[in-house]
Amino acid sequence: MTEQRKRAGGRPRKGDGKRSSLTVRLAPATREFLDLEEAASGLPLTDLVERAVEAQMPRVAAPFTAAQVAALNQRQGDGRFHAFTCANRGDGAHAGEGLLVATTAGWVCPACAYTQGWAWAFQAEEPSR
Repeated sequence: MTEQRKRAGGRPRKGDGKRSSLTVRLAPATREFLDLEEAASGLPLTDLVERAVEAQMPRVAAPFTAAQVAALNQRQGDGRFHAFTCANRGDGAHAGEGLLVATTAGWVCPACAYTQGWAWAFQAEEPSR
């Protein structure tokens, strides 16, 4: 049995003053654990969930190797995973979906100055055939 927990207009994250909205389905034991962890650590639930995701899905940081660049760009168009997109893609200056392009320096947007310096590690590995 799962329980839905919604934190709409949640507490501001430390340092950025922004409010977050998160909807997650949690098993009761998981919800209890996160409630205790949130209280003990003082971190917002959104930060705890982000840490849990990062523990399960490690990241690689730029600079990327040539092999990583090739793998990342191949995966951008294969439709198997959500593509990395520009945070500014809704500004009207971006064509299509605002897909980022991997370079050795990191992700770059061809339409603006947006950059991103990380990728999921599994996506940076050469795809199996």
